[in-house]
Amino acid sequence: MSATPSPHFAALAALLGFSFTHLASGQVVTPTSVGNSTANWLQDWTGGTGVEGAFTMLPQAGDGTVIINQARIIQVDSVVTTAAPVVVIQNTIEGAFPTAFLEINTGGSITMEQIFVSQNVDAGMLTIQGGTLNVGSGGLYVEENGVVNVTSGDLNSEKALFLRGGDFNLTGGTVTLTDPTPGGTTFDVMGSGTTGSLNIIGGDFIVAGATAAQDTIQFRGEINISGGTFSAVGGQAFGNGASNTTFNIIGDEGTINIDRFNNAVAGRLTKFNFIFDESGVSSIAQGSASYISLGSTEVTIDGSDYNGGPAVFELFDYNNFVAVCPNVTITGLGTEGVNYTFTQSIDDNNFTLTILTDRSASYNGWVAGFPDLIDPDPTLDPDGDGLTTGVEFVLGGNPAAGVDTLLAPVATNTGTTLEFEFRRSDIANGDSNTRIEPEYSNDLLDWTTAEDNDDGVTFVVTDDFYEAGIDRVVVSLPISLATEGALYARLTVRIAP
Repeated sequence: MSATPSPHFAALAALLGFSFTHLASGQVVTPTSVGNSTANWLQDWTGGTGVEGAFTMLPQAGDGTVIINQARIIQVDSVVTTAAPVVVIQNTIEGAFPTAFLEINTGGSITMEQIFVSQNVDAGMLTIQGGTLNVGSGGLYVEENGVVNVTSGDLNSEKALFLRGGDFNLTGGTVTLTDPTPGGTTFDVMGSGTTGSLNIIGGDFIVAGATAAQDTIQFRGEINISGGTFSAVGGQAFGNGASNTTFNIIGDEGTINIDRFNNAVAGRLTKFNFIFDESGVSSIAQGSASYISLGSTEVTIDGSDYNGGPAVFELFDYNNFVAVCPNVTITGLGTEGVNYTFTQSIDDNNFTLTILTDRSASYNGWVAGFPDLIDPDPTLDPDGDGLTTGVEFVLGGNPAAGVDTLLAPVATNTGTTLEFEFRRSDIANGDSNTRIEPEYSNDLLDWTTAEDNDDGVTFVVTDDFYEAGIDRVVVSLPISLATEGALYARLTVRIAP
């Protein structure tokens, strides 16, 4: 018969007591003429034509550069049929005015050949909130301090997004970039010089026009996907290594379809960061029967925020793997083989992370969230704050930070009782392998487990007293339990292996 494993006894969280003789202790431009009935394009630019009011101009064919400046809020609320020239949203006197705005509202539609947001590194913002903006072959440039927000409506472009230090935020609506010359020419989705961020939180981001593998699609810069749909199907996609191409897949609310991701060439080095939320992370999948090569990629998987149970995540879900990733780093999930397993295989066409432990209701799952711990033994105190890892599990501490001394239990002499107070996490309290035992003694040698309503002992539990998921437990030990004026209390944590 095999021996029953002994539980781990965590070192004392607190040894507290007292003697009863010694107590312990913009300005918005508005039309000036009712003649402005075709659009609220409100601007005063140099060399413009088509004045409809003292401060109101509509872009006309043949106009020069249109500058939206000096903190004005320019709105397009109806259909502008003439194509605007080059439009620049910025302050012409750098630093002298707040942000200038161009807003495309519901019912508004306008076409521009080229648009710059903050061309001279001064504040500008383009917002599409229900209307339609069509950008021609000149493209859309977002410079440093520039911001584009698409909350609803449509943005259509035949050219790349040039994010030269600014941010492009998609929270709703549809952004469609269409390759104007498919059939062998590489379509740069993010143009040369991109150092800013494409942030997809909702809505649809669509790369269109590619129809076959020879239609290549190139990405650059930082692409953050936490929701919505990101779609680049029908062509062969890859990242531009010289531009530090990085895909951050954040949480599990996004839908990501990329056909034929071919990163076999050394110059195409691309980074993928899969950042889990509480319930998981999104996969990158094929749009149709296709393939993926990860030969020149780096992948980081961060499971620090995952609080779910055992699960399988197929991070790259493709029918045909040409090359596996040579560099995979996994953090925040504990020890491989104990808390998780990872496999990638050309033969099986998989790139799979399997989480083995339930992080929401076990010591092993909880301690896996601290990858810097070399040894997860609950009886050790690796950060030297006087609290063992097992005790910190109960108290809701961080066993790798060394800053949890103030979380330790406390005792108060009321004159009639010893009030022993400690923190208790819901995770530890719900773990069947963890025993949380307040104890008392008169001589520091023999200890008795305190039981509610036994020998005058009472327990009072206040749910979520300290924070969500961390309760307060107060154990009242009556004076009658003292011997020769001495009574001590401690918290013992026992965790089965």
